[in-house]
Amino acid sequence: MGLLSREKSGCRYNAEYLSQIAAYVEAIHELGYPSERVLFELPHTALKLDLAILSDDGAVVVLGEAKRALVMLDRILTQVQGRYGSEDPGEQGRNEARQLAWRLWQTRAPYLWFIGPGERQAYRMRYAPLGFDALPSLPRAEDLGLARRPEHRLPVPILR
Repeated sequence: MGLLSREKSGCRYNAEYLSQIAAYVEAIHELGYPSERVLFELPHTALKLDLAILSDDGAVVVLGEAKRALVMLDRILTQVQGRYGSEDPGEQGRNEARQLAWRLWQTRAPYLWFIGPGERQAYRMRYAPLGFDALPSLPRAEDLGLARRPEHRLPVPILR
């Protein structure tokens, strides 16, 4: 991963990448998650998650969603709950709220971490119906029982 996204006409700066890298470093160095548990810019088979923190069995405990700016966050969360709160909407569609709902339903991650430039917002998730309980910050690794370093880097989860 770099700070540029490749396109047919060349490259462009991707504003989300810098925030993703900063959140990756924050998760490891400030919140105590071992680097072997923290993955970012995951492939298609892992739902193209921006960031994921995994349990020992490879389940997504923290789903990280990067945005260029978090100003539209309230609207996205309202749409997720209102339109997709009762069932998985499926992968189809380029709508940000639908994509986030699909990723949440597929992973059933207990925590959602919104990542933006200089800003983070954390939520404890509820399912059936989908709901967001705001937290002051993402819990530390030790609080979730994830501070122990695995023997090897955890593999990218196959989520589809």
